[in-house]
Amino acid sequence: MDKEILFKVLQLDSLLNILHWKDRIRIHLMISGRNETTTPDIMNAFEWIVRNKWEAPPMKYGQDYLQYFYSNDFCDWIPVEDYKKIYKRKFQSLWNSQLN
Repeated sequence: MDKEILFKVLQLDSLLNILHWKDRIRIHLMISGRNETTTPDIMNAFEWIVRNKWEAPPMKYGQDYLQYFYSNDFCDWIPVEDYKKIYKRKFQSLWNSQLN
């Protein structure tokens, strides 16, 4: 699996919390070359990223220790917990594939 896409899966998960903690560990092991097996949730996210050509927004931690992403739509830094609410429609197909 493409390591660059696996990093994007981790970025997507940091915004949406779609993976189990074991999946995140598995991705790190895959990136380091110590594991080659995957899970349906990792594959769904991986394929969704490839199909939609998704790129992670810039992210940072604020002085309040909260994680923020930069929204081009609002031209401002927004708390990560609002990402899912703001872009719900964009990720509908990803959540639908997780339910199947």
